[in-house]
Amino acid sequence: MEKSKIKEIIEMILKDFIPISMVNNDGFKNFVKSISPVYNLPNQDQIREEMEKNYRDAKKIIQKKLNDVKYVGITIDVWESRREIGYITVSAHFIQGDKLYSYVLATRERSWIINPENIGNVIKKVIKEWNITSKVVGVMTKKEIEEAVTNYTSFKHIPCIAYYFDTFINEHMNNDLLRKCREHIIGIKNTATKNIQSIQFELHKIITYIESNDSYIWRDKVLMVEQLLKLKEPLNIFYEKHPDMLNFRLSEEDWKQLEKFQSFKSVELFYKNLFDDEKETFSSMLIIMKNFKQVLDNYKNSNNNYRHQYSTLMDTVNKLYKVMETNTIVQCSNILDPRYKTEGFTTKENKDKTRNQFSKSEFLLDAEKELDEYLKLGNKAPSIDPLKFWSDNKTAFPELYDLSLKYLCFPKTCILFEIILSKYGRLRNNNRKPLPPSDVDHILFLNSYELMNDPMF
Repeated sequence: MEKSKIKEIIEMILKDFIPISMVNNDGFKNFVKSISPVYNLPNQDQIREEMEKNYRDAKKIIQKKLNDVKYVGITIDVWESRREIGYITVSAHFIQGDKLYSYVLATRERSWIINPENIGNVIKKVIKEWNITSKVVGVMTKKEIEEAVTNYTSFKHIPCIAYYFDTFINEHMNNDLLRKCREHIIGIKNTATKNIQSIQFELHKIITYIESNDSYIWRDKVLMVEQLLKLKEPLNIFYEKHPDMLNFRLSEEDWKQLEKFQSFKSVELFYKNLFDDEKETFSSMLIIMKNFKQVLDNYKNSNNNYRHQYSTLMDTVNKLYKVMETNTIVQCSNILDPRYKTEGFTTKENKDKTRNQFSKSEFLLDAEKELDEYLKLGNKAPSIDPLKFWSDNKTAFPELYDLSLKYLCFPKTCILFEIILSKYGRLRNNNRKPLPPSDVDHILFLNSYELMNDPMF
């Protein structure tokens, strides 16, 4: 067996979340044979054996990195595969040089992890297994497992703002109407008449947002509705000429309800900024929320039809902002971001409280003095990388540099790792035999290792 080839097969499995059983498929075997008739394709056991070795080797490398750092941030996600099998994934984040590293530490099946105490115990156990308990700065989670961290571990909790917005949007969406929209689109997508051909392409784009009827990603729902509203007039013309399709038709009241979904567009734009703008970091969360509040004010004042929805959303933002602004880790990360410093705070009280954090005994002796000098420098340009700034200025501000390693070691949201987990549905859909829990653990672990551009073995 050629070592390099099995390595490439494993990298393909990890990168594209292809099931290991692919190597047993006749079609894949024939494809490989057509390219290289002399190559002996490895079987599942050989793939799994090599992957196990890669897992052990990668684990040693990550463990050494964790041993070498002083501070570690943790993110937790509780999720379900498309087969409704529950999992909990624990990920670690830390700074080396001027780079933030993120790795999945472990993924555990939730067959018995059914309450906050059990989840808390799993979190503690995984962290202990990696020998980083004393290094953990805090744990970022979605709202639904906040209790597990605050009541059943000794770690400080950090709310993930993306999950808070997810919860709000999903609670206010008319899912019955969305299901009707799916039926509406799927019912006509294959119609091959001249009347519908002009919008077939647009319908195909909408289908990409609803390929899975159990999709829970609200951004896809908003995009689906946005595209559908653009097709209201040609679709109504189509139905008038095709009475046999009237059972799929949306009523005028349905269309009015769909128009209300436009109030969620502001949140979708907020998410786009959060995920797509690389300069945004965990330390800029208060600034992002502050700017978002201004966007909501503008929307509310210029869109009377959606005033109620925007007011309700603004109440949610204000509550979350208050939680974030009074969280010690969020406070310190914001002030240690050279682009914003104290700009993220809405009250002088919270600004002063954060400054006072640097004079407490838990911080280094000269941190308060260094903070005064640092604040006098003025704010840096938005394009500046906070981690590079502190790496370049660690001699001038040695104690603040140490604190930057502590308070900037978090990703901006847990959902970046959920993107990995959502792809995992490809591995466990209803048409495939479930993988053993160890395979799930190893594949997600090695996938995160490869995302850091670490060399595969």
